[in-house]
Amino acid sequence: MEEKILQYFKESGSRPLTVHELEEIFEIETAEQFKVLVKALNELENSGELVRTRKNRYGLPEKMNLVRGKIEMHKKGF
Repeated sequence: MEEKILQYFKESGSRPLTVHELEEIFEIETAEQFKVLVKALNELENSGELVRTRKNRYGLPEKMNLVRGKIEMHKKGF
């Protein structure tokens, strides 16, 4: 399922999608299939291949103009 999801995002060049939009695209009909979809999305997010936005939409990081990194700050501002 992970490969199908990545392939769809790479080929379609679509905007970030919600779980329910992906459910319709992949014609998910049963609760078991939905669990597999959600598990695949979580695994892709954990591996960094997909990004979940604040509005719970999934997309490819390279197509969302995102920069991956770590911010370090000091309490006193320097």
